[in-house]
Amino acid sequence: MNHDTKPNIPTNNETIGIVSVCMNREKMLKVSLASWLLYSEISEIIIVDWASDKNLKYLEKLDTRIKVVRVNDKKYFNIGEAYNLAFDSSNVDKILKMDVDYMLNPYYNLFDSSINLSDDIFITGNWLDHPKDNDIGFLRFLNGFMYIHKKNFIKCRYTGWNNYGWEDDNLYNRLADENLKRIKLYDMTDKLYIYHNPHGDKVRTEYYEQKDWLESLLEHKKTDGES
Repeated sequence: MNHDTKPNIPTNNETIGIVSVCMNREKMLKVSLASWLLYSEISEIIIVDWASDKNLKYLEKLDTRIKVVRVNDKKYFNIGEAYNLAFDSSNVDKILKMDVDYMLNPYYNLFDSSINLSDDIFITGNWLDHPKDNDIGFLRFLNGFMYIHKKNFIKCRYTGWNNYGWEDDNLYNRLADENLKRIKLYDMTDKLYIYHNPHGDKVRTEYYEQKDWLESLLEHKKTDGES
């Protein structure tokens, strides 16, 4: 069924969208997608399907706001290149970057809150342990979440990253070089607007060419020009 949901446009007329990328994580994406679609404030959802074994174009039938951008003939996942494509394909002012295992809490509306995304900041999730978290990891692996004005992302973009991890740090460093201030969501609020669906480590590296996190870190430092 195709649901035609009319978005709630913020009073400042800035439109809001979501971008996400996926390679063979269809089931998890569908769970998260259901939570994203609950919010009429979201006017579009861009999903880059990075050569998944099953073409995800069918997801567009779920809601008119969903657009799937299919990339074919890729053996390994390149998350930086995929997110560059997702942002380029978007047509909104403000974007939530959501990994496929990030869900929006239906009990707390991020868009009705006092959280204000001004032009000079970008908001991210937290990475390490959080006081409200536990050993399962609902909050500690939210480093990949970002809320940003599209125009600010376009100035920096990912340099391209086809290995596991560190791509978010690469981007955040570039944004800081543009004098944009990073603010972590759960340093701003006690309301659990977004959470991460826990999973095993294999899921993190399965479709990357480089699966060793230490080697990945060394390559990341080379990419960023660090010694």
